[in-house]
Amino acid sequence: MNQEMKYTFCILSIFFFFSSIFAQEKQVAFFPESDVFTIDKSYAKKLSLFTEYEDFVEAKLFQLSENEFAIEIYYSKKGVIYKERKVVNGEQKDFFISGLRGFVAKQNPDLTKKTETDEEVKMLNQKGRPGLLVTSTVVGLGYYGYAVPFMLNTESSKLFIAAYMLSSGASFLIPYNTTKSKDVSLSQVSMSFYGQSRGILHGILMGYLLTDPIEYDDNYYYSYEEQKQKEDRRNQVIFGLGILTSIGEGIAGFKLAEQWDYSTGSASMFQMWGDVGSISGLLFSDLFGFYENQGEKDVLSTVLLSSFAGLGVGKYLTDRGSYTVGDALFYRSSLLLGGALAPLLVYYFEPHESEFYSSAALLGGLGGAFLANNLLEDIDFTTGQGLIIATGEIAGCLLGLGIGYLLTPEIETGKFLMTTGAIGAISGYALTYKAFKHKALKLNPDIDVDVSLNPAGFLMKDYFSENIPGKPYPEMIKLRVTF
Repeated sequence: MNQEMKYTFCILSIFFFFSSIFAQEKQVAFFPESDVFTIDKSYAKKLSLFTEYEDFVEAKLFQLSENEFAIEIYYSKKGVIYKERKVVNGEQKDFFISGLRGFVAKQNPDLTKKTETDEEVKMLNQKGRPGLLVTSTVVGLGYYGYAVPFMLNTESSKLFIAAYMLSSGASFLIPYNTTKSKDVSLSQVSMSFYGQSRGILHGILMGYLLTDPIEYDDNYYYSYEEQKQKEDRRNQVIFGLGILTSIGEGIAGFKLAEQWDYSTGSASMFQMWGDVGSISGLLFSDLFGFYENQGEKDVLSTVLLSSFAGLGVGKYLTDRGSYTVGDALFYRSSLLLGGALAPLLVYYFEPHESEFYSSAALLGGLGGAFLANNLLEDIDFTTGQGLIIATGEIAGCLLGLGIGYLLTPEIETGKFLMTTGAIGAISGYALTYKAFKHKALKLNPDIDVDVSLNPAGFLMKDYFSENIPGKPYPEMIKLRVTF
């Protein structure tokens, strides 16, 4: 092998080595607005796409470089899977996607929309529509169906059943008809269901705050029937407010998820802090002595206000960070761990006042939140990883309780069992976190490095220096860094 051949072989080896590092294909979305990365068989059939293939399987889009893309189409023929690959530039890719959108708009106008600023056709994001219909129907069957007859004060069993069926059916039909031509993302489903379910609680609390309890008294000036009528009117207000706030907060959650551009992770974090606020309201009520003073309305108002305060905290945090559903699950696990361990430490000193335990739970939960925030500083957990960590914490607690129960006598096992259970929970939490810490998604820095090589430039160096004045060397390596 002569010197020139060795030189050429060396250059090509270097090229293929570096190309294997930098030339990575990244899958991108066909329709980013609807988060569609893969057009599978069912989606293609729904939109009447790729009908030229007799047995279409799926289509994917990959980005090869800054202005080069590959469209991969998989189809079946006689039980064998084939792949057709088309490499196109950016303009050809945009033309192809625009053609797909235009075809869908013509065949299925309800699944597309036009932007407010131009005439470009956009695909609707209806990934969450089935979930929205299911959750709305569940709320209808579980609450609206019972609350509407009580609000109407129907005494006939026939009217009660009819009202139940009509209101439950409407909880499906109304969102079904109103979302036919609207975006329904997964985060909108999550926020809508949260608003519907927690709105029931908020409405009932407001109903109790706005009405006074009826105490039956034989010496009361009015008759028993009149007192019963007052109680029925009170129930009408309570159930009616539960319905109104549930519907109102459900619609608000649906709209706000779109307005705030929430991901499912951000929605989950926002909701978690709302629930933390409600639980904190019960603990604050104990600290303020509302239970001992029989201050029912004080307790209800504290829970209501702290619930909305928790939502405010959730909005503040989600505006300043990006979260996954796994992150939200990890936060819940950390809050639960801190909120349970702190009262356990207080229990060792056996104070008789419940305020010590409530304050410990509040401080422990706050400590758990700070712990989760620090542990998630540079990583994001997937949903599966967050679930396993939460399950590991619970399983560790149960394992500790089981071991403690076997090791202790049957008398005075309380403190020892709680200790072994706490040790197990901490161990399960720590071990699962450690197992997934290095497997979690790393937060990418805001720097994009693009390196491209031109191996022919090495071979044409002498030609350039002799024949092109002012440019003695061709472009061999190009490095672009974007901040």
